[in-house]
Amino acid sequence: MTTTKTSFSPNPIIKVDLLHFPTDGRFAQIPGKIVLSDNLEEDWNEENEPQHPCFPVQVTMAVSIVCPSGEMVIDIDLTEYRLTDSHAVLIMPGSFVRMKHVAPGTKCIFMGISSDFIKLVGDVKTSIEFGRITREHPMHVLKPDELEESISIYQALKKKLTQKDYQYKETVAKAYLQILQSNVFQAFSQGQGKKSEE
Repeated sequence: MTTTKTSFSPNPIIKVDLLHFPTDGRFAQIPGKIVLSDNLEEDWNEENEPQHPCFPVQVTMAVSIVCPSGEMVIDIDLTEYRLTDSHAVLIMPGSFVRMKHVAPGTKCIFMGISSDFIKLVGDVKTSIEFGRITREHPMHVLKPDELEESISIYQALKKKLTQKDYQYKETVAKAYLQILQSNVFQAFSQGQGKKSEE
């Protein structure tokens, strides 16, 4: 893991929340609660590569970014993180974020979840501990089986959210998010245990 301290410019900070995402079908979502986006099925084309703002923003939602392949460089609360194959970051609400670099052809998964919706997932004690660990260590390297399972759960959730006639989207979203949260918490806890044994 490579992290370095960096500084932001004194420009006004723009706050980003779920209301910034259009509800015209470009994103799988429950408006105001959860939004999903990825480029896993797209062939890379330089002309279609999205441009990322180089200025910092403050997120009012929780954000999860998984990088199955490629390279991304992102600042989270003044610390730089370099994501390569199988890296994931979890960004807590209120964090300051700046996307500094995305290499051509990088594949990524994005999930934005409102603070209120997160509070409904899992028990309070676990959520508090999960938030503390995530703020201290936002980046994690996924093992091959962890990456495969995370992508499968993400794709299953995305399929339900884009199913127009499905009536239980919130229930399913909470269930899938609880699985993802438990898996990440387990992985982070194991990582902390290994460090304490060294």
